[in-house]
Amino acid sequence: MITIQRVRVRWSAAGRGAPSANTRRGLDTAVTLPTPLPADDVVVHEVLATETDGYARHDEVLAGGLERAREVGLWLKFDGAELIVDRLPGRAAYPRRRTSARLFILGAGQVGRYRANFRFTGC
Repeated sequence: MITIQRVRVRWSAAGRGAPSANTRRGLDTAVTLPTPLPADDVVVHEVLATETDGYARHDEVLAGGLERAREVGLWLKFDGAELIVDRLPGRAAYPRRRTSARLFILGAGQVGRYRANFRFTGC
């Protein structure tokens, strides 16, 4: 089983600045996975904290194979016993990437961590 956890924090332009940044501090860290997880090839644990909800974390567990990984911007490919993980081009306003990027290659039992800081507009 491949488990992907995506933690996102959203805020408006009005929420920029030091006071709001202090409120958001630490919200982008990984959280404990819920149990039990669905028995599927790929499971995505979505965690979202938004300014409009007072930064309360809301989470959702999604199962459904390699398509789920693509929905969160990752391309997974098996090469023998290894898993190749690439980041797909996204809709970020900054930094803008037009091509995919290799994140890592994992063996059985290994953990990969990818942390991004993108700016989006029009969400």
